[in-house]
Order: sequence, then C-alpha cells, then structure tokens
Amino acid sequence: MADAVDQFADPTAAIDLEERIVDLVRTKDRAGLQRLAEQIDDKDASALTAIGNLFDAAQGTGSENDPDVARLALSLGPCHYANILVREVAFVTAEDGTQTVEHDGVVDVAGTDVDDLYAAMMRDCRRLRGLPEHEARIGRSDR
Repeated sequence: MADAVDQFADPTAAIDLEERIVDLVRTKDRAGLQRLAEQIDDKDASALTAIGNLFDAAQGTGSENDPDVARLALSLGPCHYANILVREVAFVTAEDGTQTVEHDGVVDVAGTDVDDLYAAMMRDCRRLRGLPEHEARIGRSDR
C-alpha cells in the first residue's frame, strides 16, 4: 500500500495524464481514450485498489486498529487525490455516451463532478508543494 501512496504523490504524473486526455478529447479520439483507460487499468489497477482499501479503512469499513493503514490513510493529500481523479476522468471519458465539452481550452465532463474535483485538488496540490499556479485543463476549481 505504501508504494501506491508514493506513486500518486507526484503532481507531474497527473498533469502529464491531464494533457493526454485533453489532446484525445480535443481530437475526438474515442478509441484513443479507450486505449488510454486500458493502459491506466493495466498499469495502476493494483495501486488504485490499494488506495481504495485505504479509503475503506478510513471510513471504518476496512481493517480496524491497524496503525499502518491509519498512517497511510492520513498521509493522503491533494496530490494523491488529483492523481486518482485524473485517472477517473480518463475512465469516464472513455465510456461510450460520455459527453465532453471544451470551453476556452478547458474540458468539462458532463454528468459528473470528477473534473471539477480534479481541478480543485490539483490547485491545492500545487499550492502545498509551492509550485507555480497551473490552470487545469480539465474541470474548473472555482465552481
């Protein structure tokens, strides 16, 4: 589980994935989005499952009284959430029937808040890391 937490701490990974998603949405490459979602699933499924288990534990539905699980759950911050959420954006946009809209260079995913949550978490991640402001290209952090 600790490896999964470490893997999703890097904001650069989320931004790189954000750029790939935006490019695929912009070119209306549904097959490319589906391939990307498959690649993410192949590469990150175990890490996403491990972090999901941490969420369960933090909500009291997983293993209780495990200090390592509690420590890991408490170590999750906005960079972790941004990395998880941008992967969710990839999964959602790859689904048939998902509507995406681009306004002023920003992609919005209809019927979900995952895009705006991603933008907010990325903003907070960058602030906490002391990184320069980055205008998210998926979702809006000001809604």
